[in-house]
Amino acid sequence: MKKTLCILLCAVLLAGCFTPAFAADAALSAEEPAAAAAAQYPLVIARGMDFDGIYTVNDAGEKVLCFHGITAGGIIKTLGKTVKNAFTMGLRHGFAAAAVDYVWEVMGDMACGTDGRSVKDVRCDRYFGSMARFEDFWSGVHENESKEDALVRTACETVGAENVYYFTYDYRLDPFELADDLRDWIELAKTEHGTDRVTLVNCSMAGVITDCYLYKYGASSLAKVLFLSSTFCGTDMATEILQKQVGTDETLLENYLRTLLGDRAVIRLLRRTGLLKTAANVLNRFVSAEIDYVFDACMRDIFGTMLSYWANVQPGAVDDAVACLFPTQEEKETYAVLIEKIYRLKTVMENRETLLSALPAQGVAVAVVAGYNSSPVPIYPGAGMQSDGILDTRWMLGGAAVTPMGTASSPGNALTSPDGNVDLANVLFPQYTWAIRDCGHVPVQYGSDCSRLIMQILTYDGQPTVESFAEFPQFFTVDAKTKNLLS
Repeated sequence: MKKTLCILLCAVLLAGCFTPAFAADAALSAEEPAAAAAAQYPLVIARGMDFDGIYTVNDAGEKVLCFHGITAGGIIKTLGKTVKNAFTMGLRHGFAAAAVDYVWEVMGDMACGTDGRSVKDVRCDRYFGSMARFEDFWSGVHENESKEDALVRTACETVGAENVYYFTYDYRLDPFELADDLRDWIELAKTEHGTDRVTLVNCSMAGVITDCYLYKYGASSLAKVLFLSSTFCGTDMATEILQKQVGTDETLLENYLRTLLGDRAVIRLLRRTGLLKTAANVLNRFVSAEIDYVFDACMRDIFGTMLSYWANVQPGAVDDAVACLFPTQEEKETYAVLIEKIYRLKTVMENRETLLSALPAQGVAVAVVAGYNSSPVPIYPGAGMQSDGILDTRWMLGGAAVTPMGTASSPGNALTSPDGNVDLANVLFPQYTWAIRDCGHVPVQYGSDCSRLIMQILTYDGQPTVESFAEFPQFFTVDAKTKNLLS
């Protein structure tokens, strides 16, 4: 169970991809921003976090992924080590110690140093130029592919590869510094097309990079911005876990199983027999006993040094999270450079509401698209609320009011979803925001209805609103597998 705890903790932080609630009223003005279609402005797509996106190079010149993957053989080896540790270390840390060793084996190459920079020579494939130069890449995206690569292929086929630019990056690093790289891609697209602006799509983790870009460079180079399953307003996941707010209950476990398996009889049986409650109680007891050890042994130096996660912590929680991860004076001194960068990110995020809400008045067309009705990994309090299976729905939508997973309520107003689960009345951009039930994270499966909506938003001449596309109202439901509309 302790092995499971550690792996689940790491899986949660790896998942996100990772928004104070904004009450800014962005109602339509009499004059909509005059943003041009994607055919007039080049399109820059900023990727989210990708487990397969970063690698080292061995002596033979071969790429070796930094995330080595959890295998059956590794789990069996870990289980064997727990038996040995039980005799040599005692019961308290024996099981967790074996899991920690395995986590370092699987994820150790991802660790950053005490200054937030990569420990190893980690690289990612870069595409500095229009996709016309990289046809082998985008044309080879499989027709069953989803997420960002599928979006790139769809965009190339829709507006022409010469108009599409793909920004990839090492997602572990400081978004404040990655914003400079994003600027390089934007400036290149502008120069090659002789335009003064671009259309920007920020997917998942790229949301906090976009925040930093706006803070450092403003919005003058942007014609349109699409926040797609974006962390542009932070996440509960990073906020809570970096404060060691870890635990579960039977409802969280049930919701997670339903997301994975559907409404199966076995899940109802587990609930009725009390096995889910028992599992939650056992996990919580081990969390209470082992969480400090797990954080000290691996979480701080694998995940606590990744500044991308810190960028997703809500600004008001940064002080507590820093005190939690670096409690001693010695640790504060050891990680002083990292902590300084954390507070630099906090300054950016304290200003993001002002930066974001000002976009329409600056002539930037805006759109927000995110999903709900899928449960994330159920080991932090916020996992009980609406999610797309990875990140928190309320923050991906810019400050929505949402219900707990598995509940329903009556719609309270025209900006509430028909199932009552999402209320957009107080989000940043209520008339420019789409909430899609069951679409999952970054819902751009190639050839799907979700992909068609994204391309219609990007190629719309001007500011798209929730009334711009009759087929795609503000709230709709798709098939979770195909991402196609359900009637």
